[in-house]
This record gives sequence, structure tokens and C-alpha cells, in this order.
Amino acid sequence: MRPNFTLMAASVLGLLLMSGVFFNIAQATNYVGRYDGEWDTCTTWGTCRMDSGESAINMYVGCDSSSCSNLTYSSDSTFTSLQYNPDEDISNSYQIKDSDNYQMWFQTAILAKGSNNCIEFTIQIYDDGGNTVGDGGIVLPSGDSPEFWTSSCYTVDGAFLYSDSTYNAAVWSDTEYTNSNGYVDDVCFYVDGGGYSGYGDSGTKCEDPITYYSVDDYWLRSNLCLCGVDSGNTTFTGGAGQMYINSDIDMYTISPPIDPSTKENSNMEYGCFTGNGSNEQYQYFGLSDEC
Repeated sequence: MRPNFTLMAASVLGLLLMSGVFFNIAQATNYVGRYDGEWDTCTTWGTCRMDSGESAINMYVGCDSSSCSNLTYSSDSTFTSLQYNPDEDISNSYQIKDSDNYQMWFQTAILAKGSNNCIEFTIQIYDDGGNTVGDGGIVLPSGDSPEFWTSSCYTVDGAFLYSDSTYNAAVWSDTEYTNSNGYVDDVCFYVDGGGYSGYGDSGTKCEDPITYYSVDDYWLRSNLCLCGVDSGNTTFTGGAGQMYINSDIDMYTISPPIDPSTKENSNMEYGCFTGNGSNEQYQYFGLSDEC
């Protein structure tokens, strides 16, 4: 259990909101759905690791009403997810292999269902099985199956809300910790409800993937996917906010992947990351803030 990460203070959020400046760091355009900009610990392809450190994605679901709105979507039959996705090509080339010599694929995610403010946390490990990860047809060796750890449902009132007077936005946080070998050895999750009054939170929930799965997985170049879990396109009807990346070491913004490692998608659009080369970066997301 290592819930020692610190969420950014509301005063900092307010300061960034007031600045409202975008810096076009990456070269690609149209950051939509799963095609969010990636981040890495260096700029040399495939060689970067997060050794003995932590890397967090903190998403403020809403913020000041002049630029943000509640997160809503057209269908409530599935979960909205904030996924900490690895880069597919780097995973296939540099992630460790399982006992059948297949590359492993590792991700963590926060799952949220708006109808009852149900929050779940999950750690997922697949092997490639000879197919391209994310192509909708993952084939696993005989007797193998995807490995999932998923928490029980935590009710967090205001998980999709903001307050336009106090910047009391809902916060979703997913932090991955690594050991000296660069393997993810702990993952901690936290969701705090937003709104005008003091809504509840999930508490900090941590799980050790090495102990749970008895395998080692590297932290590798990653990106955000704010999307559904229905293996297709989740259409948001409203919603905007800010996405933060915090780490123990400086991070570098990379253009969106050509081959994203998730098959889920959405119509959510992303602004370019601000803070390239630092240990704290952020970007806006919404339905009209395309990079």
C-alpha cells in the first residue's frame, strides 16, 4: 500500500484555468477518442523506463463553467473509462514475454457508470497470442485467458460533476509505481466526487500486480483514453475538463500513436499537452478543444 501521491490543490487548478493557454507540443492533429498524445520518460523510442518512481494521471472531470461542463454520454448501458494505455508497438517490441513466449500487454483503468455513480478500478494483463493487441481479435494460447483484477463497486456521489463557484471538480486519479527494474509493482486509485457540497470519495485503493499476477510488467510509454468499454464508439453529449500527468521524473510529450493499443473509442477531443520536458503536464479535453 503506497497511497503517498498528492492530488493537485484546487488553487493550482484555478490558476491553470485562468491561464487558458495551449502550447502545441506534438506535431499530429485531431486528438480524438483514443488518439490522445502520449508521454514517455525520454525521447528515444523503446528505451525509456520509469525506475523506482511513480507516474500518475489525474483527471478533473469538470472545472469552471465558462469552459467546462458535466461529463455525460448518450447511452448509460456501459461504463465510461479512464485508461492508462501502453503504446502498442513499444509493448510488442519491449514488454516482457509470458511462459509461452508471447509479449505481455499491461494497462490500468478507472471505470465509472453515471446512472448510479458506480466506480470500479481495474488492472489488466493480456498476452498477444500472435495477434495485434487492440485489433478486436486477441487469441490467447490454449488454457490461457486475460488476467483481470477489478475492485468492487464504490458509490461516489458527484463522480461526473463540477462546481462553477469553487472549482470543486470531480477528480479521478490512477497512479502506477515502479521498482528499480522498471516493473509496475503497485497501482493506486482514487475518485473524489465534485459539486457544490462535500460529496464522498472512494478512498485510496491499491493493488500489487506482481503479487496478484505473479508476472512482471514494465512501465512503458503511455497515453490516455477517455472512452467506453463497449469495444466501440461511446458518444459523449457533454463534458470537458483537464487531464494532468505527474511523475517523479521529467516526461516528454509524444505525438499520438499510429497504432493505439485500445480498441475502445469515443468522440472526446483533446488539447495539446502543456509542460513538455517537465514532471507535470496537463491538457484540456472536451467536445470542441481539438488539438
